[in-house]
Amino acid sequence: MRKRIGTFFVIALAFALFAAPVQAGDGKVKGLWLEIPGLPEASSTTFNIQSDGEGEAYFERDFDGGILKVSIERIYSEDRNGEALGPGDTGKLVVRLQSLRKDIEIDPDDVEITESVEELEEIYSQPVAIALYTTGEDEDMRGNQDIFIFTDEWIFRVHLSLAADHMDDYDADEMKDWFENMKIVDRDPSRANGSEDESQDRHATRADAGVEGLWLRIPDFPDDAEVLEFTADDDGEVTYIRALDDGALVLGIYRTPACDETTPEKVKESIVESVKDSGGDADDIEFDAGANDFSELLSYPCMTAEYKIGEDEDAKRVAILGVFADDYVFLVQAAGAADTFGEYSDRSEEWFTHMKLVDREEGKGDVFDDETGEDDEKTLDFVAVVYSLPEFRGIAWRIPAPGKYDLGDGFDIPNDSVCSVAVCPGYRVTLYEHSQFGGETAEFEENEGDLEERSRWASSLKVERIEKPDFDLAFEWSMVQAENEGLFEEIDLDTAAAAKALEVHAERVERFKKAGEMHWYGTTTDAERVELGEELIKIFSDMGVATDDWKADSFAQAMNNFYDWRKDLSVWDAACIILNVNPETFNQ
Repeated sequence: MRKRIGTFFVIALAFALFAAPVQAGDGKVKGLWLEIPGLPEASSTTFNIQSDGEGEAYFERDFDGGILKVSIERIYSEDRNGEALGPGDTGKLVVRLQSLRKDIEIDPDDVEITESVEELEEIYSQPVAIALYTTGEDEDMRGNQDIFIFTDEWIFRVHLSLAADHMDDYDADEMKDWFENMKIVDRDPSRANGSEDESQDRHATRADAGVEGLWLRIPDFPDDAEVLEFTADDDGEVTYIRALDDGALVLGIYRTPACDETTPEKVKESIVESVKDSGGDADDIEFDAGANDFSELLSYPCMTAEYKIGEDEDAKRVAILGVFADDYVFLVQAAGAADTFGEYSDRSEEWFTHMKLVDREEGKGDVFDDETGEDDEKTLDFVAVVYSLPEFRGIAWRIPAPGKYDLGDGFDIPNDSVCSVAVCPGYRVTLYEHSQFGGETAEFEENEGDLEERSRWASSLKVERIEKPDFDLAFEWSMVQAENEGLFEEIDLDTAAAAKALEVHAERVERFKKAGEMHWYGTTTDAERVELGEELIKIFSDMGVATDDWKADSFAQAMNNFYDWRKDLSVWDAACIILNVNPETFNQ
């Protein structure tokens, strides 16, 4: 299952998304309880509780028609004589519980016991013991593993039983992950709003508090969504899965460090493989229907996939978004029953419209929640700005997060147009002479109001965080940049010179207003566009607009680059934007 990282995280996340929510069967359990995120959907379940949910409890789930059985059991931590039970009693517990639950007699000498499992004791901060044994004979033989967790009040047993002739059909590492990701939750019935909701609220606001680096936030996702799984490791991999309406819709986010196996092509291959393994038709996968919209929203290359697997009442719809940042790849998956999936379309559109990548500080916020702590009202929307004119004027591209931005791939400003750079404290901007991060480079760790010989030169750039920023300084910096937005060059059309220029050039101005990108490119040669550039410079100069920095050929090239970037404006309006003049001035 771990042959390729890309394949692993597609399959692993899909596997967890289709898992039935644990609380669908054991929601009445009160007090301490054990949950196992990521278990696949069971073919049948058995559940029993005592004392209105406050006593002993037993929950068994069968998979693949009973080939694999997984159960969670909660028993009192004392025997009938009031004596505390501990890891030394593991063999006795196995014999007793197998006899009680399965009517199977076991010889204690046939049970292999490990009374202290340090790896799991570090996770649960409680004594943990493991028992291994077999039951049955011939075709009925089964391999069994029990994990016992000893708390002050309860003993939890997790029992895994697998048919011996199917041992090779299940991935041992995957099952090991189930047990390493188990969590003990407190469903105290005394809580005012019900044990489950309040426990979930605490988990929802803290689950990803320790995640650092670039992280994805979906602020409008419902607060009461159930947390099915949260895992994170030291390598930067994070899995976060939540469910709505008892699992009717499951939304998961997976982050993994970027590598050669996590390119868009590799991820698509993994999705195809996952669909085939699930019995679906790979030809029915619709790739990249919304990729451009998400790329524009998140300023990183994106891919999308939509497909259906299963038939009739078992059919499920899946939608996937891949975000390919500089250091990480994010995979977002939404899954639900095919007949109800459409009911979430309007809500999900709102969730994803406001989705954003943020550069996380440890202990801040939740991926599905915009509550980021005491500085929440100061959240930075961008960490660098590049401008098309010196002194932070002209077209402004606010860069939302660290990453690589290449021409035609997230580079949201006309080519060869950057003339000044604003850099948030704690970050670095590197400009590249050519696309695909080639040619000479220029680095900036603070604002630079005039790039001089590097002006109108860059075709790609990279933004990096080089140190943890001082938030007050960063916020102050962002406020200054915000003040530059929408500031146009002042032009007074009431002066005699401007009025005369408008009168002299009125006919040509109107023709430029009616001409668009096709008129600029479609019927003109390079030489003719240079002549048009010279004419535009003349008109604006006569009206009092500063044009000393422009020559006919450079202005024509700027017009070319503008239309390569944006095609919806008239020739006149495009020229106004390049010169930082408000086009509305001439519509009064």
